[in-house]
Amino acid sequence: MKQAIGFLQYSSEYICFSAISESDKEKLLEEGYLASFFPSCVYAIDCKIFNHPHHGIGIRNINGGVEFLNFNNMKDPISLHKRGISIIPSNNESKNRCILFLTITDYLAYKALVNLPVIFYDDNCDCIILNNHKNLGYFLVESEDYNIIDMFLPNTETGKTLTKTILDRNAAARDWAYTYKDYTSLQTFLQSYIKENKIWTQL
Repeated sequence: MKQAIGFLQYSSEYICFSAISESDKEKLLEEGYLASFFPSCVYAIDCKIFNHPHHGIGIRNINGGVEFLNFNNMKDPISLHKRGISIIPSNNESKNRCILFLTITDYLAYKALVNLPVIFYDDNCDCIILNNHKNLGYFLVESEDYNIIDMFLPNTETGKTLTKTILDRNAAARDWAYTYKDYTSLQTFLQSYIKENKIWTQL
């Protein structure tokens, strides 16, 4: 097991991918996730860590690992096997713009907030998830291919440090954290919105 400021990396004895079930969707809604807005790259995941089975959702990263959100801990994603960024390509052939997130939790919250819609943003562009602050160096190289980089990073010390570093390194970067300035992250913003507007009664 490797640990670095809240980001965990584990090996798994097996990883099984499947479609997200109706019972999974109900559990996700209880935790503030709207599975009806999940893209096709998000799967239900079953794995075994230290001989204990775990169930949740996840997304692949570019190094063959999986970014996993355990149903027993929906706040802190972990990396299974290899750590790496996740890139969700768009259908936009120009590829001139990308959106950056720190974790899968904020990416999934963003997809819901745009589709509800609460945040008004044209998301027909590549989405990139760092998954770990240690992947920043790789992203900085990857980001050179884009004319615009829109960042939806957390309003936390880590998020602000990442934002400042990227803004200092790349003139194409833009900070969108003001759209949820009263919340620590997109996910906490979505959870508050679901509770205040009783979204579960409309699904």
